[in-house]
Formats: sequence, C-alpha cells, structure tokens
Amino acid sequence: MVIVKQPSSDSAQDPFQDPVDKAAFPSTFRSTNRQSTSSSLPPPAYDLPLPPDPEPSPEPKKRIRKKLKITLVVVLCLYIAVTTVLLVLLWTGRLSRPRRPPPRPGIGVIKQYLPPFTRPEGAPETDGYGDTCNQWTFNPMFEHAQDHPEPKGPGKKPDPMGGPMGGPKPDFVDHLSYYLSPNTSLTSLTKLFVRTDGVGDTSGTFTVISDDSTKIPMVEVQMKYRRVEVQNVTNVCLMRSGDRVGLGIYSTESVQEPPVFDIILHVPGNGTIDELVTELPSFTQNIGQNNRFMKTVFGLLQLQGSFSPIYVRGSNVNSRRVKATTSFSVIYGKFTTSESLILRTSEAAIDVNVTLVRESSQQQPVILQMSTENAIVRTVITLAAAPGTLIKNQTLPDFYIQATSANAPVAVDISHQDDSEPSKVEVDVSTESAPAVVSMDPKYEGTFRLYSDLPAELMSDQNAMDPEGLGRMREIEVDEQNSESLMGHVQWRSPGKPISLRQGSVNITTKAARAKLYLEDKCFWSCTSNDGDSRGSRRMPLR
Repeated sequence: MVIVKQPSSDSAQDPFQDPVDKAAFPSTFRSTNRQSTSSSLPPPAYDLPLPPDPEPSPEPKKRIRKKLKITLVVVLCLYIAVTTVLLVLLWTGRLSRPRRPPPRPGIGVIKQYLPPFTRPEGAPETDGYGDTCNQWTFNPMFEHAQDHPEPKGPGKKPDPMGGPMGGPKPDFVDHLSYYLSPNTSLTSLTKLFVRTDGVGDTSGTFTVISDDSTKIPMVEVQMKYRRVEVQNVTNVCLMRSGDRVGLGIYSTESVQEPPVFDIILHVPGNGTIDELVTELPSFTQNIGQNNRFMKTVFGLLQLQGSFSPIYVRGSNVNSRRVKATTSFSVIYGKFTTSESLILRTSEAAIDVNVTLVRESSQQQPVILQMSTENAIVRTVITLAAAPGTLIKNQTLPDFYIQATSANAPVAVDISHQDDSEPSKVEVDVSTESAPAVVSMDPKYEGTFRLYSDLPAELMSDQNAMDPEGLGRMREIEVDEQNSESLMGHVQWRSPGKPISLRQGSVNITTKAARAKLYLEDKCFWSCTSNDGDSRGSRRMPLR
C-alpha cells in the first residue's frame, strides 16, 4: 500500500502557481490553510481580486522619440553633405578625372595619313577628301589643371581654358600645323577655307597674320581640352576639294566639355590670296593683328559663323570683295575694298571704317551694304577715285552705300580723299524708332530726301570753299519741306559753265525720330581716331 503525503502550503509551493505576497492578503491565506488541513479535496475556486496593471511611465517614450529625431537629423545632414560634395566634384569634372592620365596615342580614331579619296568621319561632301589628320604633338606642361591656381583679386575671372583672363589651365594642350599648298595640277589660284562641322560644340579663336617670311600658307592649330576622350572624337584634317585646300575640324560625338581651339593662319606678306572662306560658329575671327600693316591682298574674303564676332584689326586689310555674316555678334574694324563690302548681323552693332576704291578697269558701282537689327550702325567711309576711274556711263553711280537697322540709330559719315575726283554717290539710310544721321563732304553734288515723323533737320555751310579750287559758289536749295519730309539739292555753280551731270542722291528714312543731314565739313567728335589715323575718322553724335 502506497501512502501519498499531501504537501502543506507552508512546506512546499506549487511550481505552476505565481508567487503572491502573503502579507498583502493575510485573511485569504489563513482560510486556505485551514481547509487544506481538514480535507484532502482541492480548495474551492474563489474570485480573488487581482492587482491593477501599473500604468507605463511617459518618460521612456519621450526618450525614444528624442533619440529617433536626433538619428534622423544626423542621417539627413550626412546625406546632404555627401550629395553636395558629389555634385561639386561632378560639376568641376574631378569625379571622373583620373589622377594620372593614361598613355595616349598621338592620333585620333583615324590614321594620320589617309588613303586616297578618303573622307574623315563627320566631314561633309563639300569639303572634299582628307590628305592627313590629327598629327598632334602632346605638350606635357599642361597635364593637370589643378596645378594652376585660379586668379584672385577684383576684376579677375577664371577662364576654364586658360584664356587671356588667366585661370586654371586645361589638362591637355595639343598642337599641329599644316601647309595649305594648292594643287598646282588643277589651278594656279590660292583658294583656302577653314571650317568646323559635326555634333560637337567647339569654339575658339581664328586669326589671320600676314608674314613676310611665309611663302606657302600655313595653319597652326592648338587644341585645349580636359577629357582624354575628346581627342578620339575630334578630327582635325587637311582637306582638298577641287581647286580648294583648307582646314576642317569635325566632331563625331558630343562631349561634356568640348575642346577650345586657337587657329592661326599665316599668309604670304607680299602675295595674294585669291579666296579665303571661313565657317566658324562660336569662334572669334580676327583679320590682322595689333593694327599692323597687312600687305597681303585678298580676292574674296568671306567670313561667316553664327555667334562669331568679326574683327578686322589690321591697319590695311585689302580685299576686292568682302562678305562678313554673323548673328548676335559685332562686326568691327577697318575694311578696304574695290568691288563690294557686305556686312550683316543681328542683335549686334556694326562699327567700321571703310575705304572704297575705284579701279580703272571697273565699270560697275563699288557697293557697301550694312544691315542689323536692334543695334547701331556707325561707319566712317572714305571714297577714293583716281582720275580716269569714274564710270563712263553717267546714269550709274560710282559708289552705292546702304545702311539699315531697326530700333537703333544709324550714322554714316562720307568724305572723299584729298586727291580723289568728285564722284557720283547714292546713299540709302533707314531705321525705325531711332535717329538716322548722314554727313556728306563738300565734294558731294546731288539731291537729298529726308523722311521722318518728326521735322527733319538740314545743317549746311553756304560759305564752304570750293574743293576743286575753281572759285565756284555753293548752292543749297530746299525744294519741298513739310512735317514729314524735306527735299532739296546741293551743287557747285560757276558763271558761264554748265552744271555737272554727275548728280548723286541721299535718302534718309526713319520713324518716331529725326532724320538729319549734315552738308558741312566738320569733325563732330574728334578729327583723330583711336589709332591716330586722321583719314576718315569723323564721328557723329547719335542724338
């Protein structure tokens, strides 16, 4: 027989029962002990009151929220800092730039010497075929841009390609040169061209220098860039198209930082260039330099390129025909021509000194045309007609001059050289919402017509001296005048002698401003231009 001893509540405790503080409930535990000693049955189930759950303290939650906020602020600050650094590195190009540039070949994607009748990639058919391309010479002096500090101080700006303002230098500067010798088997003429084409946005400068030591035209090219891949997507080639030879720059792919070129064309100082044609968008084009005398004579000088300023810096740039066409860029300088001079731009000024020369073999007018919009046209013109060079057909003018603009003043000052014969001149000047001013020297004879919404103004000198020294009297008469127009004529009369049949005309038209005509031999601003040349230097006020 097995006797099972019931453990008392004092000696043992149910392991599955939660310990309860007996001191907190003394009456309950005393009743339970009595029942357990009197009977072996399990104690009845009582509904004992449970202690209430303690309410959570708000302090831990606040601490947790505060820690989360601090963590989020720190993470956000780190994200902004890292993003800013990456953007700066990407913008400056240092993120993808290797510390040491890898070894580069001296050529691009095509061979230096091309097979016959090979057209470089990106070259149009009009440029013909390439003789050679990309004969670069690497200059290690410009290996790293960070080795050259940016300029400091007022008025100094950084130039990313080391231009005249200073600044950080390019990583790479490569050089090449080509002789532009014509194909003597096809022509005896020297016809040159320089142009850029392709998908890249190249820019730079182009300068023509007259050099007595140069026998064959030679072009020098300097390419400045920061990324190694530029050389592999840019072809600089010596091109031939029929009887023309020239330099072609072609980009096959667009790059983040396109190259910048400095092109110098050396032409024979005592020679003749029959034709020079440029097509250089975003290039600054310079003909001559530092006001030096330019001995080279051009047959055709055709300069063009959108966003391309055109400067004629030589003191005597002589070309039979000149055509300069650009947009949003100025045309400035001195021109001498014997056939035609056409200057066209938009949203930019034309400020030139022009000498128009008649040749004995020419029986057509010498033409000057200037046009722009929303910018001034200001020109000083000198007429040179040696004895025997005037047109025999007196119905044609010896010189035809046209200047037009819109919403900007136009000022034209015309005078003859001292040894020039009086010539027949036709002048047409027009603009809108701005004054139009013309000045004619005493050698002019002919009619004048002024049209404007405001009363026109005529300034004349009846007592001017006879420019031919023949003792003639000057006659200036107004034939018709009203609120919108003024018409008349000017001529030299000599008793007993007929009036000259070489009568020119001056037409001035504007709107919402005054039309003015000066028939006076005066210097309005200064009789000497900036370069000290008193010839053709009179300047008129644009009021």
